[in-house]
Amino acid sequence: QVLEQQCWEEAPDVLKILRIFPNPAIEGVEVEFQCNPEEEIHYRVIDMIGQTVLENQLPASPWPVRHLYIPLGALSGGYYLIALRDGSHHVSKAFFLQ
Repeated sequence: QVLEQQCWEEAPDVLKILRIFPNPAIEGVEVEFQCNPEEEIHYRVIDMIGQTVLENQLPASPWPVRHLYIPLGALSGGYYLIALRDGSHHVSKAFFLQ
């Protein structure tokens, strides 16, 4: 199950990953990101050979800074990318799963 929580700040105009923690991850990661609150967010976890191993979509939210928890217990250890996409922006950031 993916858990999402929001916190309030001024609305940004671009999608940006603020941090991924813990890194290295053990059972899951929390992704803190800013986004346009009117946009749906599609996220993917991508392995180092470019295969999407997890993906989902988050509905639009009134909160411009959001927290997303992604459980990773089914994945093998190694480096992965978190990729976020809204209607017009795409960002990604690497993390390591122990």
